Amino acid sequence: MNELQQGQRRREIERQKRASRIPPQFSKASLQTYDTTSGEAKSAEDRAVALARANNWFNAYKQAVVDNERIVLNAEATVPNLAISGLVGTTKSTLAACLLNDALELMRTRLGDDISVRWWGVNDLLHAIGAAIRDDEREDPEPDACAASLLVLDDIGRHRTGAKSEDTFATAHLYDISNARLEAGLPTIITYNGIAELNRALDKSVKSRLIGTATLVETAKDMKDLRTSR
Repeated sequence: MNELQQGQRRREIERQKRASRIPPQFSKASLQTYDTTSGEAKSAEDRAVALARANNWFNAYKQAVVDNERIVLNAEATVPNLAISGLVGTTKSTLAACLLNDALELMRTRLGDDISVRWWGVNDLLHAIGAAIRDDEREDPEPDACAASLLVLDDIGRHRTGAKSEDTFATAHLYDISNARLEAGLPTIITYNGIAELNRALDKSVKSRLIGTATLVETAKDMKDLRTSR
């Protein structure tokens, strides 16, 4: 690869990083640097187990992207969704960001122009969809969320307001996104605080599409919020 091609590749990777919407605080997160030592011994043990399961999932993801210098999902290799649960502040989002960043890093050796990874907080995604419906000049993020090669839906379950109209809106659009991705064989990573919150917030049809066959990872069964306990 000559210098011109290397420059083009670097620019494309940077463009994909910006488009991915990964929050700035997670820009350098990776599975190699994921912290399994901070906090109490039991919480560190839980996170070590979570990291091992996340690594296994990512290895399956790597097996499903194939051939030459393009990344495409292999239709014969189905990658399940990944559902990361844990209490507030137990590094669920950090682990999801590690996986998304590592998926982008994979592009350094196998780059496909049509490949995208996306990060959306569920509240932000629903608000952006609603804004696009109200204003034709705004870009609707839903088609992009449906088609991304890898999608993170962060803090799913926290979007519920209690207002029936808003809950109906959320259910309709989360169903459309999760169903489109399921039918296309595109993996989704979700983070949530626990199954009780998920049961309250999601319609059964949405929940079955997101976690029905997902690989389950729990960052901590019982630990303090690492953001406030250091």
